[in-house]
Amino acid sequence: MSRLIRAIVELKSRNPRFGCPRIARIISRTFGVDIDKNVVHRALAKYYRPAPGGQGPSWLWFIGHSIDSLWSVDLFRCE
Repeated sequence: MSRLIRAIVELKSRNPRFGCPRIARIISRTFGVDIDKNVVHRALAKYYRPAPGGQGPSWLWFIGHSIDSLWSVDLFRCE
């Protein structure tokens, strides 16, 4: 893995709320390399795996455990 990809993954690991455009700007300023947000996105899609154990239950867990109390869900409305 190249140093640039390692820097992208490390930046995302330390700051999980940073998006691809912001990471691209930081990498461009730090390394002086013109990098596009799409390149950052592809690098993160291939090499970045977030740490397990986020805050709170997932949507799948929430829906699965409340299925007995759900009667109907209106997700959209058509006229």
